[in-house]
Amino acid sequence: MVVPSHFRRGLYLVPLRIGGSLDRISSRHLMFDTGSDLSWTQCYPCRNCGQGHFAPYIPFKSSTFRSVSCDDPLCEHAPDASCDESGTRQCKFFREYVGGSMASGYLASDIFHFSLDGNTNYHFEPEVVFGCATAEKSGILALGTSSLSFLAQVRVDKFYLRFGSQARISGKRIPFWNDKDKYYVHLKRVTYQHGNRLSQQQPVPIYPGDGGPEGSTFEMLVESGTLGIWLPESTFYPLQKKIDTDISLIRVHFDVNPNNGCCYIGTMKDVEEVSVTLGFVGGAEMELFGDSLFFEYNDSEWICLGFTPSNTTVLGIYAQRNTNMGFDLSEREISIDQAGCRS
Repeated sequence: MVVPSHFRRGLYLVPLRIGGSLDRISSRHLMFDTGSDLSWTQCYPCRNCGQGHFAPYIPFKSSTFRSVSCDDPLCEHAPDASCDESGTRQCKFFREYVGGSMASGYLASDIFHFSLDGNTNYHFEPEVVFGCATAEKSGILALGTSSLSFLAQVRVDKFYLRFGSQARISGKRIPFWNDKDKYYVHLKRVTYQHGNRLSQQQPVPIYPGDGGPEGSTFEMLVESGTLGIWLPESTFYPLQKKIDTDISLIRVHFDVNPNNGCCYIGTMKDVEEVSVTLGFVGGAEMELFGDSLFFEYNDSEWICLGFTPSNTTVLGIYAQRNTNMGFDLSEREISIDQAGCRS
């Protein structure tokens, strides 16, 4: 199967329609999220929802809509599901995310229609159980590993997110494991380097640093629903200090920017010689540079570091730009292929 995607405001969005093939169905976009176990979208009536770009999905306008009852096995095994005892016997869901957002509503089933621009012969139309959210905004296409995820319902054991041209499952592989239906890998090394090809500095180990314990690792969540990279303070601040020293740009602070105010007055050209390499258990490495390490902000007058200090370690969507990320669920491996992505 092929699922189209579009990049907008730092996230990858999937265009689709929900409902019967003969119904008058409006399009919508759901966010790719490898850290979620349940796909969901706004549903009418949405009394506690933010204003989105697309109108909420209207169940009674779909000829193929079905509400999931409390007795359905999917409801019985769904995390954080409960039964509406008011008489409807609907299976209710609630999801809360790391960034503080939440979604709640009830489980439903309908047809998801995917098509490709310029290819009128291609149609992928699985029946999917999803969350009809009556509180929240936007929506998610869940690519986690639970029985409710989109992947499990359409019965695929491999997929890739197309972050570069000619994407394919290839490259070095990293073993992953699941915790609460999310993808985790072991991060064992963070290395910093500055300079062009003619005046390249020697790589500087950030983690483990000088005197750091050999063989230690961080448990890193691989997720497409988080923008930046989250690193422990013991790694983030030494890395930030090296970048500050080498790029020599004026540092600015802006509390409401999405990266804790770690920004500089300048352009992407000013940081084109900065690179950070992440090393994983299994031998694979990911080199971060340009827009996988920094992002533009404040009408492109600033550049901001795509890292943030945290007590959780996360590989977010910025780091996955210009990389073919392949997920092999049967072999429990994630492949990383950056070949040809750096000019």
